[in-house]
Amino acid sequence: MRESGSILWRRVDVPGHESARVFRHADHWHLEGMVHPIELRYNSEARSFRLNYGQSRLYFLERIGFFQSKLLITTEYNVEAGACYFLKNRFAGILQLEDKKYEFRLNEDHISLSEKNKVAIGQVDIDTLGRLDHFEFGALLFAFANLQHIQKAKHSNQVHLKE
Repeated sequence: MRESGSILWRRVDVPGHESARVFRHADHWHLEGMVHPIELRYNSEARSFRLNYGQSRLYFLERIGFFQSKLLITTEYNVEAGACYFLKNRFAGILQLEDKKYEFRLNEDHISLSEKNKVAIGQVDIDTLGRLDHFEFGALLFAFANLQHIQKAKHSNQVHLKE
């Protein structure tokens, strides 16, 4: 079964926006419309996901905390790559990637992501978003936020090459 949705995000390297399509296949998510397609393979039994975007990285998900639920994301080398702090069940919260913090909000069939100063970064529209388990939702949120880091890293490399 192949489901689709759309992604719209604000560029961090130059003014403007970009868009892409996200497809959910039986065993993975696929993002098309970028220079390099991105693939996310989620494993519910191992609570892990593999993110392929020119390079392949394996991540593990661990839910910790009782009163305030936190989803810890670590690399295959047990290095912390990020964390999701959930507020209001899983419908809102904070995503931390490296030294950056983003706010996210889930409304019916889309995730809105913004910087801490409330500047909108992007939105993912997926019809079946409400049916994802906590871990697959966290993996998809992490992959979407990583688009910003990929774009920023490419822009940073281009600036250094020009200097």
